[in-house]
Amino acid sequence: MDAPWVSVITATIGRRAAMLAKLDALRAQTLPPERFEWVVVADGDDDGTLAAIAAAAPPFRLRTLRLPRRSGAATARNAAVAAARGGVLLFSDDDCVPDDDNLERHWRAQEAAAAPTAMVGSLTFVAEDGGATSWRPRRVGYWNLNGANASLPAAAFAAAGGFDEGLEGYGGEDVLLGYELHRSGVRFRALPGAHARHLGPDPAASGDASKARSAGRNAVRIAGRRPELRDRLGVRPALLHAKRAVLPWLAWLGPRVAGDLAYVEGALDELRGRAEAPARDRPGGAGPAR
Repeated sequence: MDAPWVSVITATIGRRAAMLAKLDALRAQTLPPERFEWVVVADGDDDGTLAAIAAAAPPFRLRTLRLPRRSGAATARNAAVAAARGGVLLFSDDDCVPDDDNLERHWRAQEAAAAPTAMVGSLTFVAEDGGATSWRPRRVGYWNLNGANASLPAAAFAAAGGFDEGLEGYGGEDVLLGYELHRSGVRFRALPGAHARHLGPDPAASGDASKARSAGRNAVRIAGRRPELRDRLGVRPALLHAKRAVLPWLAWLGPRVAGDLAYVEGALDELRGRAEAPARDRPGGAGPAR
């Protein structure tokens, strides 16, 4: 069989119902089924998702893999890309349901691009209570690359080195890849017509403290490798301490502030650990008392 035009890349952890909804959306794509494939990696324990989507006998090519343990989004997506055969990679998370013309819009935009380009589509975040908020990109940069609805040439992904598997937990791998793509000359373009629904609220506004704290830690790790990103990531120590002093007074503004504060705390924890590490590593040194 000819190589597919587009490889849809999805890493999943325990979201069987959402993945079956995604399967239905992929069945309905206007891009012919012989022109794309779906590459799915179960990151750790599988809840029956892989068997369920395989049993549904989709009309497009399906490739499935299972990692033996939870390795993180970066490792799972890299594994999926390694198994992909398409010239264009479309990152589409397990809680994202693409519109019927999503793949075709990404493909046509990639085909028309005069240079390697990352295309960033639009999203509607659908909360459990039925409320929805939309994000429609207009002018985008490397910081807008995401795993929910974005495409790029497979060759550009390979040239940039893929996702950094040294990051731990949630957050940051998209921004770092976006920056490496930017450094390698890849352009970024908004593609608002390529739309997908995100089953759940905007992570940045959800108030999920554990995710925000992890993102803060990873931001410091990224800035350690790429110091020029400190301001973009907001992890300069003076700024972090100022935010930690002010944000508790703004908690009444809602969950986004709680998430911002958790991000700050995670970043400060990582900075504190880095400052203490040399003392702990000295012969006979246990580090400063806590």
